Amino acid sequence: MSEEVDMNVENEEDAGGKVEHVDCSYAFNISQLFASRDEVLQWARSVAHDIGFVTVIMRTDTNISVRRRASFLLIACERSGQYRPKKTNLVRTCTGSRKCGCPFKLCVKPVLGGEGWMVKLICGVHNHDMAKSLVGHPYVGRLTKDEKIAVVDMTKSMHRLKDDNVVRDLFWRHPDAVKLTNSCNLVFLIDSTYKTNRYKLSLVDIVGVTPTGMTFSATFTYLEEEHLNIVVWALQRFWGLFMSVDALPRVIVTDRDLSLMNAVKNVFLDATNLLCRFHIDKNMKAKCKTMVAQKNAWDYVMEAWRSLADCPCESSFDEYLKNFEMACSSWPMFVDYVCQTWVIPHKEKFVKAWTNKVITK
Repeated sequence: MSEEVDMNVENEEDAGGKVEHVDCSYAFNISQLFASRDEVLQWARSVAHDIGFVTVIMRTDTNISVRRRASFLLIACERSGQYRPKKTNLVRTCTGSRKCGCPFKLCVKPVLGGEGWMVKLICGVHNHDMAKSLVGHPYVGRLTKDEKIAVVDMTKSMHRLKDDNVVRDLFWRHPDAVKLTNSCNLVFLIDSTYKTNRYKLSLVDIVGVTPTGMTFSATFTYLEEEHLNIVVWALQRFWGLFMSVDALPRVIVTDRDLSLMNAVKNVFLDATNLLCRFHIDKNMKAKCKTMVAQKNAWDYVMEAWRSLADCPCESSFDEYLKNFEMACSSWPMFVDYVCQTWVIPHKEKFVKAWTNKVITK
C-alpha cells in the first residue's frame, strides 16, 4: 500500500523527518551561450540524466510580437510542483506521485541585441535524492520525433535488419507468474496467433491452470518467424522456469499446429500433448459450412461430430465412428476430412476415451 506524501520544503517539519537536499548548482551555473532553444533543452536533459534526474519544460513563451513580452523558457525538475487530482470532492484513494515540490529551476532567454540563448540558474537545489538509474523511466524512454518516424517507416515497409546482433524474438515472464508456474504445474495451454498484431510478429501465449479451474498467463513470446527451431527456443525458455525436473508439466494442450506440436515433443519429453477441443470445434464449424450445402443440416452434422468426440471408451469407438459415417453419408467430403485430418492421426489427443485416462492418471 502506498500513499501520496508531499516532500517540499514547507512541509518538512510536518513530515516529522529531515528532507535531504542535493545541490546541483555546480553543473548548471554556466555562462555558455547556445545557438538555439532546442540546443539548450538537449544540454539540460543530458546533464540532468548524468546526475540522476529528469528535466521538463515548466513554462514557455515564444510570442515576441507582443509589446513588453519577451520569449523565455523555464526548465524544472520533473518532481516540481504538487499533484493535482483530476476531480475534487471525491474519496481519496491511496496513490503515489512523483511530484514533491522540488524547487530546482533554470530560466533560458535569448540574448538581447545578439544571437544565442543564455541560461540563468534560479535554484540548483533538489529536495529529493537522485536516481541511481533512469533505466525504464517513462519520460527518458520516450522516442524522439525522428525515432517515431523511423519506427513507422520500418513498420510500413516490413523492413527486417540483417545484423545478427538485432533482437528478433522476445520472451516475457513476470516473477509472480514464475511462482504460479511452479506451484500450478500440471496443465498448460499453448496458443499461437500468427501476425495479427501491428508489428506482424507471431505471438505464443502460454496459460496455466490452477486447481480451482482458474487460468493465469505464464509467459508470452513474440517470434519473428514460425520455424520449428525458433518455437523450440521459446519452449526451452519456458522449460527453464521450472525449479526441478519433477515440477515439469504433465499435460500440454495446443491446437493442431504441427510445428508447435513437434516442439512440445522435443522439449517436454514426458508431457502428454492434447488438442484443444475449442479450436477443433471451431475448425469443424468452418468446414461444415463449406462442405455441407444444406444450412438446416449444420446442427445435425455438428451433433454427430460431438457424439464421436465424446466417445466414453476405446472399445466402442469403432461403433461411434460408424454411426458418424452413416449420419454424414450424404457429405462424403466432410467425412473424409474428419477421418484423414483428425480421427486417424490424432484421435488419442482429443477423444474422451483417451483424454480421460490422461486426466485421471
